Amino acid sequence: MNVHSPTPPHATIGVLFIGLGVASVIYGITCLQMVQYFRRFWGDYQIVKLGVALVWILETVNTCLAMHAVLHYMIIHRTTGLSVTFPPWTLPLQAASNAAIAGVIYGLFSWRIWILSERNWILIAFIAFVGFAQFAAGCAVTILALGGFPGYMRYRRTTTLISFALTAFTDVIISACLCYYLQIRKTGNAVTGSLLNRVMILTINNGILSSAIATTGVISAIVAPRSLFPFAMCFVLGKGE
Repeated sequence: MNVHSPTPPHATIGVLFIGLGVASVIYGITCLQMVQYFRRFWGDYQIVKLGVALVWILETVNTCLAMHAVLHYMIIHRTTGLSVTFPPWTLPLQAASNAAIAGVIYGLFSWRIWILSERNWILIAFIAFVGFAQFAAGCAVTILALGGFPGYMRYRRTTTLISFALTAFTDVIISACLCYYLQIRKTGNAVTGSLLNRVMILTINNGILSSAIATTGVISAIVAPRSLFPFAMCFVLGKGE
């Protein structure tokens, strides 16, 4: 099949709308969680509060980018085939904005791991390296995709796949480290142990969710690389971190 044909992505425009719907629901939950966080933990570390606020701002920008992309395809240029071959600038920026969101979140988690691990610099350096690689891969997807789908198709397996795979790998590593250090922090106290168990379950669930979304993105990039499925997964991935 000719990679310059706009037919494959055009046939999957509807999946962008579904991705936006799912992402919007998760964004609403994120807004609620942010409000609850500032109400209950106003005395938390300043760096953590700044990080939470920055994540919410980036999530808002990410949602606006997704809305513009769907508007471009389904309303403004719904009958223009050329608009499918050359996507709006807001669609490729999803990957870079996701990478920025993940970078802030990884930074907050790494800070927690640094405290729990009693300043294990080797572990933090490894997490930072993987996180930076994920950020670079996300930016590479954006840069290549801004040239239009034809140019992006040439390098899709070395950018999109790597970006999704690194996201899943980093999420698993961070979740595993947090669970390990929380487990060894248990002192035998029933109340403290119950609280730590709840935190561990929350950490595992969050890691499973984001890793599952990233893995689905990998599969979609392999099975339907010329479609809009990978970009739809970007809509959701930015909210599932």
